[in-house]
Amino acid sequence: FLNKELEGKFKLFGEVLNIEHKGDDFTVSVLIQNTVVPVNVPFNEGKSLFIGDKVIVASEAFNPVLFRI
Repeated sequence: FLNKELEGKFKLFGEVLNIEHKGDDFTVSVLIQNTVVPVNVPFNEGKSLFIGDKVIVASEAFNPVLFRI
C-alpha cells in the first residue's frame, strides 16, 4: 500500500477507525486530527488495512477551497 512514491501535493497522517466493504472496494474511515474522513480504496489495498493502522492520506489532484471562519 505505501510502497508507492508519495509525490502528491497533499499529505495528511491519520488513523484507521473503520473499514467497510462496499462492492469491489472498501470505504475506510480515517481520523485526521479531529475529523473523520471517508476514503475509498481499491479491494487489494483495503483488505490489508486494520482498525488502528496509521496511514497517510494523499492526493495528487488537490484543488483547495478557502473559507473564512
